[in-house]
Amino acid sequence: MTIEEKLLFSFPFLGTLVFYILILYRIPFKTKSILFLLSALLTAIWFWFRPQYILHRWKSEPFEDSNVSILSFGLGLHAYAYEEFLNDIVFYRPILHKILRSDPDPKLRIRTALFLGYSKNESDRQVLIFALNDPQFGVRLAASLALLPREYLRSSENFFGYTKFCLLMKQEPDCYRNEKTIREFVDLSRDQFR
Repeated sequence: MTIEEKLLFSFPFLGTLVFYILILYRIPFKTKSILFLLSALLTAIWFWFRPQYILHRWKSEPFEDSNVSILSFGLGLHAYAYEEFLNDIVFYRPILHKILRSDPDPKLRIRTALFLGYSKNESDRQVLIFALNDPQFGVRLAASLALLPREYLRSSENFFGYTKFCLLMKQEPDCYRNEKTIREFVDLSRDQFR
């Protein structure tokens, strides 16, 4: 990431700017006004371009969309390389909802569903339930994983294993995550939300 991107996509520097505006009361009113307008402009740019930047990154980065990879990402067993803070999602949730409902790129829909799953916000549930009927199986799988309760995610006792998934499917702890089992899991999720 270039220095310009770091400046544009890291919000704390705007907070620092506002802090100086409030604290340095001895500066002339005209200077305060200019600083305030500048911070407002930079904030608007940040909120407008940040989601576009993230979506561009999701489109351009290589992403393995095999069912086993989606399963492992969805269960939080691999670092998913999101630098974004999850509370930032609130500002561009409508964009992500629109992508999950209608974007033609299935890989982008998969990544969006996984990201919404990490946020675990109730307002996303209806969109994720809608995605359970997506024509692309990978999107349905990502949405199913996103709808799992928190206790099935990020298993601390077996970080690189699939223990939680096996328990969910009522199988042995060393169950094999083949295509058949994964498809059964998605069917189970769809039936649960009908």
